[in-house]
Amino acid sequence: ENERVLRFGFTPGELERAKQDMMQGVEGRAKEQGKNQSGRLAMRYVSHFLDDTPVPSPEQMLEIYQRFLPGITLKEIDQLADKWIRDENRVVIITGPEREGVAINTEDEVRGLLESVKTMELEPYVDQVSDDPLFSATLVPGTISKTISYESIQTHEWKLSNGVTVVLKPTEFKNDEIMITATSEGGHSLYGDDIYQSASRASSIIEEGGLGNFTNIELEKKLSGKSVYVSPYIGETHEGMRGGSTPEDLETMFQLIHLYFTSARADEEAFQSYITKQKAIYGNMMSNPNFYFYAESAKIKSNNHPRREFPNVEDLETVTLEDALAVYEDRFEDASDFTFVFVGNFDTEGIKPLVRKYLATLPSTGRKESWVDVGARYVEGQVEEVFSRGQAPRTQVDLTWHGEAEWNEDTRYAMRSMTEALSIKLRESMREDKGGVYGVRVSGSISRVPIEQYTINISFNSDPEMTNDLIQTALKDIEDVMKHGVDEEYIVKVGETQRQTMIKSLQENRFWSSQLEFAYENDLDPEGISLEKAEKKIATLNSDLIQEACKQYFDTDNFIKIVMFPEESDQTESQP
Repeated sequence: ENERVLRFGFTPGELERAKQDMMQGVEGRAKEQGKNQSGRLAMRYVSHFLDDTPVPSPEQMLEIYQRFLPGITLKEIDQLADKWIRDENRVVIITGPEREGVAINTEDEVRGLLESVKTMELEPYVDQVSDDPLFSATLVPGTISKTISYESIQTHEWKLSNGVTVVLKPTEFKNDEIMITATSEGGHSLYGDDIYQSASRASSIIEEGGLGNFTNIELEKKLSGKSVYVSPYIGETHEGMRGGSTPEDLETMFQLIHLYFTSARADEEAFQSYITKQKAIYGNMMSNPNFYFYAESAKIKSNNHPRREFPNVEDLETVTLEDALAVYEDRFEDASDFTFVFVGNFDTEGIKPLVRKYLATLPSTGRKESWVDVGARYVEGQVEEVFSRGQAPRTQVDLTWHGEAEWNEDTRYAMRSMTEALSIKLRESMREDKGGVYGVRVSGSISRVPIEQYTINISFNSDPEMTNDLIQTALKDIEDVMKHGVDEEYIVKVGETQRQTMIKSLQENRFWSSQLEFAYENDLDPEGISLEKAEKKIATLNSDLIQEACKQYFDTDNFIKIVMFPEESDQTESQP
């Protein structure tokens, strides 16, 4: 690519799209006027202190871009490429796995490759940009057949004439942000193990192929200068979409949604490129101890269930474009059971014509379906696996408890509070007191599908010499909470953290988007998303709640302990 630039330069279209993207980015930051930009500002202040670089305001940056960007010419850019991309002071770094069958290039081979490029026959790059409109279909708008308003949380629910449900939450948190999620039950659980690999990758393969009449590259060019994206997904039990835009690009986002339902594009060249890239990724992953540990843990915990194991190159050989396209089209051929959630800076009346035009006209067959239980379960009983991998002097530890649990508001809150209290307690004992870990992760959840069950996981990296002691420390802390509960200081910390997190989250579009999606996906009352509801839960928080949750969920009948020591360590023989 560098050689092509040196011989022929950039194209006018490439420069113009780069300018549009740069201007769009700086305009967005100027609109925000520094709000939610604390991380970026912090780095600019650091740079100012260390290197005496200026710290202009967003408005000043916009003025600078508006003044100078239009005057940058193609000739100037091409001259910079010729000046900067030189043979002198060139460094070539080649990395690869150290394993049998993989040969690293010699220095002479690399030098020969670089020299051969200079004599290659290269054609000037043709910047192909389609003049076709992104969306050309003529649509007769549908109707809104039912409206429900939830005044306490200022949301609206519309039922469309084709069965689609639309949930709207207008906000003023960010001037240039509108977020969308869409969800429907089904997922790749509906397909057999024989095409599972194709089904689980179907949405990624379709995205690689582009959309409608546009290849992926052409689509990127078509959307250049716009701040908009839509990405379909197919999970195990649900399929749907994620997307976002600015108010100015809202209609484009609606068009992309409609196209992903009606104009999925299967591209053989893009498919082969995707498979080649995935093979390269998965072919080398197991040489990384971190991925190896993850893969082995997944196999152990799921008792080698084929849908829980880490993918490999052989799995990719079973993927076909035909199967992927068939699964994708099947999942998105009926929109009647989809729920769309819109959150952000839009007007409810203003968005109504777009909803009627692009969502109420999506294909609808009215079929009734749900997900299928694929039978994946955690391995039962007490399981302990200890093995060695890698040279780095650290041990990876993964402790998991699981079992049946009732999925409801109270049990989920108890689980959350218990794991948050344990996170504080284990951090104090394992990192601050013993100094054996940089951090310890404590997580827990109660799931509803495919069965009601709980999972608690404690994981950390440690000094190999301290691993056994740290595991025992974690288990003793848990036992102590089961016997005595926790001190009041933990209750105060957990409760205040939950309160402040909720206060902050209620001012974020992403929070409302995920919470509304969760509520509708699980048939919960959306008006439960409120600080008042959170405060009522926090009022129930005490040591007894934490203690009872510990007793209930740390069931040693189902306990999985997985430990990976570095190679040449003698610790594997002395596990407790």
